[in-house]
Amino acid sequence: MRGTRLLWRLFPPYLAITLGSLLAVTLHTTRALEENRIAQVKIDLKSRARLIQEQMSLLVEKADYAHVQSVCERLGEASTTRITVILKSGEVVGDSDETPSEMDDHSKRPEVVEALAGRDATQIRFSRTLDREMAYAAIPMWSDTEILGAVRTSVPLTSIEQALWRIYRRIAFGALIVALLSAGVAMFVARRISSPLEQLRDGAQR
Repeated sequence: MRGTRLLWRLFPPYLAITLGSLLAVTLHTTRALEENRIAQVKIDLKSRARLIQEQMSLLVEKADYAHVQSVCERLGEASTTRITVILKSGEVVGDSDETPSEMDDHSKRPEVVEALAGRDATQIRFSRTLDREMAYAAIPMWSDTEILGAVRTSVPLTSIEQALWRIYRRIAFGALIVALLSAGVAMFVARRISSPLEQLRDGAQR
């Protein structure tokens, strides 16, 4: 009975320390995975924008906006990416998901502001047009040294979250297995510690 009492004094703290460490590592790992995934998506979006930057610049320079819209629709569907072409004035002249003439002025969108200033930009924010959170990348369109506008690519964060949840489920399953093993190890260690202490105490009492 005494040995049992001592065992249960040692076991919970050891288990708590082990599970606390496991939880900290799991949270750090999932956070790092999320940041890495979002960073990779931003890089991919920039790359997709650069692939069509030159073509869109030529079409915008010619004011061939009907062709701009058809290219946005075709490439957007092929790449499962929303593609938007914005003039320097903020007017949208091409969008793979919406009708450009019905869209608001985009000159104040954070990523567009950066692109119209001549800098590549990425942004995670809520889209009022699509009513969901999106990852954006925008790059400037040039004609020699003059900025004509911006090409913007974007994907919904739901696609990122779905991929991350699949990874999280695997991590959670692995963490559960480790937690059960840790509980077994904690019990074993607590027994190994409590047993000689009980023997010492019994010997002292005798």
